[in-house]
Amino acid sequence: MMHPSRKAFVEDHPMDEDRGGLTLDQVPNDYNYDLGTGENASALLSQFERKRMAARLAVPTNDEAIKAMLRERGLPITLFGENNPADRRERLRETLADEAERAKAQGQDAVDVEMDDAAEEEDDEEQEEEYYTRGNDELLQSRVEIAKYSLLRAKRRVQFQRQEAKIPLRTHVKHRKQIREQLQDFELQSSQVGGQRYLSVPGGPKVNKIGFHPSGRYLATACEDTTWKLYDIATGSELLSQEGHSRAVMTVSFQSEGALVATAGMDSIGRVWDLRSGRTIMLCEGHIQPITSSSWIDGHRILSASLDGFVKVWDVRKVAQGGNLAGNTSGVTDVRVFRGPDDPVEGEAPGQDEKGAQIPKKSATFFATCGFDRKINVYSMDDYSLISSLESHTAPVSSVDISRDGRWIVSGSHDRTIKLWARNEMEPL
Repeated sequence: MMHPSRKAFVEDHPMDEDRGGLTLDQVPNDYNYDLGTGENASALLSQFERKRMAARLAVPTNDEAIKAMLRERGLPITLFGENNPADRRERLRETLADEAERAKAQGQDAVDVEMDDAAEEEDDEEQEEEYYTRGNDELLQSRVEIAKYSLLRAKRRVQFQRQEAKIPLRTHVKHRKQIREQLQDFELQSSQVGGQRYLSVPGGPKVNKIGFHPSGRYLATACEDTTWKLYDIATGSELLSQEGHSRAVMTVSFQSEGALVATAGMDSIGRVWDLRSGRTIMLCEGHIQPITSSSWIDGHRILSASLDGFVKVWDVRKVAQGGNLAGNTSGVTDVRVFRGPDDPVEGEAPGQDEKGAQIPKKSATFFATCGFDRKINVYSMDDYSLISSLESHTAPVSSVDISRDGRWIVSGSHDRTIKLWARNEMEPL
């Protein structure tokens, strides 16, 4: 039973009318009232209407067209605090909205020819289709020479693979274990300041990367203007200017046999091209950030490094992704596969031991990456496991490479230093 002190107090006597109270029935109803609209509410509604009208305006998406329209109206191209073209486009939208309001107030039709031009420009962009440009005789001759060159190197690769297939698994495991132990002993041996300031960038289209064809007769460049170009070194003439990427191309790398070339860039997509036909044979889609570097493992596998922090393996034969590696804790800026002197395509294939058995090759048994986490990581090509992590740079590492004999690993960083890494014995692998 509840104690009386915990019970709620409820008045049970009727309301005393002498105390001035009113019942609901006594409240008067007024149906003849008018709610006035203040100036603030009117201005707010007008602002909403203006925003809706501005959103319906067709504003060019091309930054050069936006600058031209601002210049025609006598307005500055860039204001303090505008960080990107999107801010400039919004300012032009506000300007066009003001012009439309003034035209409406004067009783004129708010028709802007430039807006129609912008709409037509956007329609043209949507209607872009793939097209082919007829090549010249010089390009045709170079493709024939590349085809002949690649066939001979492919023949050498197949011959070695037949011999390599006879090597027992135990021999492979012992060989790879020995290489792994040697790589774990790499330490910093030298550091040199490369310069007191960054190199200046000349005017004109920017070249982000260059690569030599294995034959030494051709040179490829990855350009900022969304193209990659192929040059004849002997004559200096441009053989090919290939489109295909929607943004700047950051990397270009040739297959060791010379028949294929891989390109990738700021659009986060990699492309594998057949130099003999000029066609794309594979799209490498999987990265969510720009691709900064690529390196061929062998004749059909490629490594790609991206600012999303991943290194991906692509198989051209399967036309699919073959692996995914969280290379660094932040963006990866470069990746490099070790190319030894015993490479069956680019060097001299290893011979036989005293028992007549085929000796395994050291080439393409490991690779190195670097990135914004200031580390150089060395990975095994067998299972993509981390072998060693080299740390000494004080700023993001932008590039890495491995010497032909495997003795040195060199790295370049934003701290303006070049560092050499090796074993204390200073001996090749």
